[in-house]
Amino acid sequence: MIFVIMPLVQGTRQFLPRAAVYAASVVIGGSVFFAAAALLGIAIWRTSFAAALIGVFALTCVFHEVGLIRLPLPSRSWQVPSAWLRAGPFRSAVAYGVVMGLGFLTRAPFATYHAAVLWAFLSGSLVQGATVGAAFGLARAAALLLPRVVPTRDEGTREIAASEFLLRRASSVHLVNATALAVFAGALLAAAST
Repeated sequence: MIFVIMPLVQGTRQFLPRAAVYAASVVIGGSVFFAAAALLGIAIWRTSFAAALIGVFALTCVFHEVGLIRLPLPSRSWQVPSAWLRAGPFRSAVAYGVVMGLGFLTRAPFATYHAAVLWAFLSGSLVQGATVGAAFGLARAAALLLPRVVPTRDEGTREIAASEFLLRRASSVHLVNATALAVFAGALLAAAST
């Protein structure tokens, strides 16, 4: 993803405006999709049963994240077409951002995405759905900052070094994700029991 959004070699003058447009688009895409999920569920689920259901699902996702079970979570491996770059730097940043913000059109490597979409749907709150979608978008947009903070000797290999940095720490990222899901599941199950 990052190799298409940001060319391998470019200076800060080119990076910052495109990154800002991309980040805003990811946040907007996430907010709109999660709010739409909440809108679909608005009339259906406003009960403690919904909180319990999400809590159990989130707890199951914890076991998936730490590798104890394998959940068949829906995800696509669709790659955003590199031909979209011909639309110009800012239009392509918007297109990539919205698609990444939606989440379901591309690979979702963490179960948290699925738990968050289910939560937005069952919450029945447009504001809560949009807020969770914005947080999802911010997390996805943060991937653009990683190449700027990972140390490297050669400016031209910065994105490659960032990808290798993440790959080496994938199990740690899943563990942090599982911890966040466990806290989320505990809070929901506690709320459902009151």
